Amino acid sequence: MQFILKYSDIHGNAPTQREIAEQLGLSSLGTVQSHIKALCRKGILHKEWNKNRSLRLAYPFPLESGGTVELRMAGRVAAGKPIEAVLDYETVKVPEEMLSRGENFALRVRGDSMIGDGICDGDVIIVRRSSNAENGQTVVALIDEREATVKRFRRNGDGTVTLSPTNPAYQEIVCEESRIAIQGIVVGLLRKYK
Repeated sequence: MQFILKYSDIHGNAPTQREIAEQLGLSSLGTVQSHIKALCRKGILHKEWNKNRSLRLAYPFPLESGGTVELRMAGRVAAGKPIEAVLDYETVKVPEEMLSRGENFALRVRGDSMIGDGICDGDVIIVRRSSNAENGQTVVALIDEREATVKRFRRNGDGTVTLSPTNPAYQEIVCEESRIAIQGIVVGLLRKYK
């Protein structure tokens, strides 16, 4: 699983079954397929069948500590002006009840544009992966495939969307819906007090 994670982060897509076999020193693709199917049944991996390089790890991974799970920290996200999406390799322990059904990931917040929702600079937000959002939901959005931001989402009905801060010191972002890729819905927040 570590190979799949590192390969995906480096190359931007999953390894092929042949690449997995080579990495593990296996000569049979059938063995790789059997392992992938078993891990998919257990909910550890997700795969779109008959689609190349669609394999991905499911998060969260259960821990033995009881009541918490370990989420991969997917990087940083702006609560202010959008920043370039950044990959990260650390993990964070999260209470199970904070997680939403489906795939979840964590992001560290940079900026204060969402302080009206209690999201502060340095907080860790828990995000349920989704490419769709309802009006009023707080989302993580990718703008022009490179800048990530956390804002309130609203579809305007004219082909545009508005990404709204909850801090009046910041401006709304209004742009064509085709420029926005929703990465997920914010479902939780972790904060460390210094």
